[in-house]
Amino acid sequence: MKTASRDAGGAIVVVAIVFTVMILLILGGGFFFLVSYQRVAAHEMLQRALAEEHLAIALAKEQQVSPLQEKAIAKQALAEARSSANTTLVDEKDVDATPAGDAEPADGKSTALSQLGWLVNHWQHVDGERSSEEHWIAPRGGIMLGVNRSINGKGKTSFEYLRIESNQDGRMVYFASPMGRGETAFSLLEIGKDRVVFENPEHDFPQRIIYWLDDQRRLHARIEGEIGGKPRQSEWTWSAQR
Repeated sequence: MKTASRDAGGAIVVVAIVFTVMILLILGGGFFFLVSYQRVAAHEMLQRALAEEHLAIALAKEQQVSPLQEKAIAKQALAEARSSANTTLVDEKDVDATPAGDAEPADGKSTALSQLGWLVNHWQHVDGERSSEEHWIAPRGGIMLGVNRSINGKGKTSFEYLRIESNQDGRMVYFASPMGRGETAFSLLEIGKDRVVFENPEHDFPQRIIYWLDDQRRLHARIEGEIGGKPRQSEWTWSAQR
């Protein structure tokens, strides 16, 4: 009789332990599912926020706003989404960090690339079989990129890769790479409303590169300098294609 009682008591203890373990497993699984669901929901919310951010940037471009305004729109969209999600799954530095080249000018020549917004466009001039075009994209990450292509009356094509960036001091430098060969640097000499001049006195030709907009909003480019002690220059005029 005593042995039967002990067996019954042991069985009850085993059942209680198994029941307790099952309860803990159920509670633990529910907690894990809840945490996972919250993280997934937060991640999906941030994904939607990033999509809204890109949409905001696209709308800003269609409205022809400045790059600094684009950054402000993107920053506001992501900040509002993060506030709703209450999470930090995305590193804020990825969106909010200000490129070194977009810093405020330290002096008259150390200036932001955003001042060259008037240069951004697809510029073209066609005269019969001769054509010339230059395309500049908006500054971002402290750099502007451009390309030039010219076709003469005989169908011969020449091209040039162009780049404007801010150095460590915040001053702009113009790089030209004709026909994809080694690049030549021209430092900022002066900048004003719809006009900029770059210079490299040590270069054979040209020594200066000048861009400006006229009253009809056409883009002019002129290269000038000396060859054999004699002044030389060439000039192009383009109209905006968009």
